[in-house]
Amino acid sequence: MWFLNNPARLHKEREAVTKLISTEDWLKLADWKLNNDTKLCFVADIEVHGRYYPIIMLYPTNYPASPPTVCPREVNLHWSTHQYRSGELCLEWGPDNWHEKVTGADMLVSAHKLLEIENPAEEDSPQIVARSRHSLTLGQELRFNHFRFIADAPLTSYTRSLPEKSSGTIQFQVMSSRENVVAFIVSFSPLNGEIWCHSILPPELKKTTNKIEGYFFKTNLEADALKLESMDSPFSVLEAHGYDISQLKSTSTNLALFIDKSGGLHLFLTSNEKKWKRSAQVNINSNEENSRLLPQFFNLNSKTVGIIGLGSAGSKIAISLARTGVRDFLLVDDDVFLQENICRHELNWEDVGQHKVDGITHQLKLIAQDVNVKSYCFKLTGQESAGIVDSILSQLGACDLIIDATANPEVLNQLSTVACQQMKPLVWFEIYAGGIGGMIARFRPDQDPDPITTHSSLHEYLESLDLQEINGTEDYVTVNSEGEPIAACDADVAVIAANATRMALDILIEREPSNFPYSLYLIGLTREWIFTEPFHTIPKDLKNVQSIPTELEVSEKETNESLEFIEQLILKQKNDNLSTD
Repeated sequence: MWFLNNPARLHKEREAVTKLISTEDWLKLADWKLNNDTKLCFVADIEVHGRYYPIIMLYPTNYPASPPTVCPREVNLHWSTHQYRSGELCLEWGPDNWHEKVTGADMLVSAHKLLEIENPAEEDSPQIVARSRHSLTLGQELRFNHFRFIADAPLTSYTRSLPEKSSGTIQFQVMSSRENVVAFIVSFSPLNGEIWCHSILPPELKKTTNKIEGYFFKTNLEADALKLESMDSPFSVLEAHGYDISQLKSTSTNLALFIDKSGGLHLFLTSNEKKWKRSAQVNINSNEENSRLLPQFFNLNSKTVGIIGLGSAGSKIAISLARTGVRDFLLVDDDVFLQENICRHELNWEDVGQHKVDGITHQLKLIAQDVNVKSYCFKLTGQESAGIVDSILSQLGACDLIIDATANPEVLNQLSTVACQQMKPLVWFEIYAGGIGGMIARFRPDQDPDPITTHSSLHEYLESLDLQEINGTEDYVTVNSEGEPIAACDADVAVIAANATRMALDILIEREPSNFPYSLYLIGLTREWIFTEPFHTIPKDLKNVQSIPTELEVSEKETNESLEFIEQLILKQKNDNLSTD
């Protein structure tokens, strides 16, 4: 109940909504409530062009870490092209751009604006679609496309070199395990031409995939002519444009690849000679305890760990924790594993084209029979349903330990709110570009400063040394004094990931006293920046650091007013339940 722990924010929300009601005549029948899950709600009717839209605005459990949701009060009502399957309206603020200065009143204004744009005054007027602010990652775009086709540089270079009307057979290696079907082209056999074989697919990959033969045809058609989601025959489009396909035995294949005028690839798949479907293209520029475990780790099978970010470091931490005895995981990551990630990641060629969260889930389940994994292919600060993001944050708040492996300050702010509200420990870290070193920090309720205060203290310390903070980057790449690019290798990432894992285990086994007397460590891997030599470790004592206030102070009167307001809502909820009984 965030509104009990944060009366200042509750006062701000009520004040903003009250002001909106007094200044706008389109907000009707407004009322505050608590739902059966004890979440704060605001119900009202929004008037647009003489029509009324009954809405409910639901404040999330972890507010203000994520925005409120605005939905129709009745299920299965569709009002807008910007509406999730759950009914939630996709408004101007969501998990991807939410900040704590935005209020529920702003969400109501945005909902009115959306309905006004997309629901014209005249019933026979053409519908206007509101401009979208969506910016989806590759992982979000591929979430519901379960048939994927890997198109890397060697393949696209070859297909573009083929002359028009080239045709023949192609050999695929298809992986149909886990969550998706992923196709790799192994070789081309053009009619009356030389065979081309893919130069970088490892031989080991063939042992774990199925070999399938298909056909290809190089056309002079525009891409739009081939961007069909499904078709009755893979060659009907070619025949309609006058191409001769008599030399192709089209009835004996389940895969067909078309190449358009600009070199774009379009792969279609069929099963049992039914309708052909187009693939999504991915472009690539036991129960016995381990006798080697120390007794202090035997009880880790009762702990649940939430990990956000399954990149090179997050994947290593997840695998290491499972090998040490952790059996329950909550994983969150939206990214897709690509071949350039292999140099530092726990996954391999068998996982290219898969979501990272699915690949690590598979690897974790190979470690022990009793490993349980709940995974979410979501971007917590991305264009997502606020309701689902809040559900994920609530589940993270129920974990015994939260690990932020994203090096994303927005995610850290979000998880800091969850960890502080739910009184759960949090470990986060950064790996500095070029393999210079990294930073590892923790938050234990009532023992360490909150994450935002810890991060601010680090910044102040570096400023006192007249040094700029080195931020962690996705690729860990920088340049040396000679201007040459240098990057953190797998071993560099592994050092920081391993020490972050050790700090996580220290928290999970509740070791007293802790093996880590300090809540923040800077770890050097080379003589650079603040570090005088490899393995130079700089601990920071933050025991006497004062926490940074996150909200404005409120008077005793305002606090009592907020508590009285909640008491009234609880009484109203009880009365509503009695009346329905």
